[in-house]
Amino acid sequence: MSLVLDGSAVLAWCFRDETTLGIDALMARVADRDGTLADWDIRTDFETYRYAWTTTRRLADRFGLTSYDASYLELAQRLGLPLASREKALRAAAAGAGVDLLGG
Repeated sequence: MSLVLDGSAVLAWCFRDETTLGIDALMARVADRDGTLADWDIRTDFETYRYAWTTTRRLADRFGLTSYDASYLELAQRLGLPLASREKALRAAAAGAGVDLLGG
């Protein structure tokens, strides 16, 4: 399963007091297929910087996001992947931008 996973979702798997039912369900779903987080084929996107002053900035302005959160949204849009996040503003922006959400 390919997805864009933001820091808030990862931390929710590491710290029980940060988790939600949706994040737990996502982890169970992914773990059933791919094993633990340590076993995932996690990749760094080396193109994100190219969009920082264009697409990412426009998304940040449009949805009132930090550049950090807007970069997750830009990546999900560009790669056509669902986004997993606990951040309310980022989830709302993703929904508004037509990006599929996981872990809700």
